[in-house]
Amino acid sequence: NFVNEIILSEGLNLISATAKDASGNTSHESKTYKTIFDKNAPDIGLLEPADQSSFYGAKNKQIVIKGKTDPNATLSVNDRVTILDKDGNFSFFYTLTEGQNVITLKATDPAGNETIKSVSVNYSS
Repeated sequence: NFVNEIILSEGLNLISATAKDASGNTSHESKTYKTIFDKNAPDIGLLEPADQSSFYGAKNKQIVIKGKTDPNATLSVNDRVTILDKDGNFSFFYTLTEGQNVITLKATDPAGNETIKSVSVNYSS
């Protein structure tokens, strides 16, 4: 058994190992493993709707939530998965309820970093 601490660099890191016995014989190099160190959370750029917007009437009960996040992130809107295009753009239809509606967007990158952004809009029929 052995323990070796490795300090990762931001981005892609390639990790492999060799062993050396007491006589100085060195083993073949192990399989190389790839790991990505990412400490930055994804951005969420929300284009629509603006925070504190108001919508009126039956024709405006369904709105479009538009924006952009990191292309390799996953995005949810009020816990519903949203599809991103190859550039990270999204467009999501959302049905409002009477009164105040809080819309929470959560972007998560492959390293598990999260960004949460909320907006509040009002709807009156």
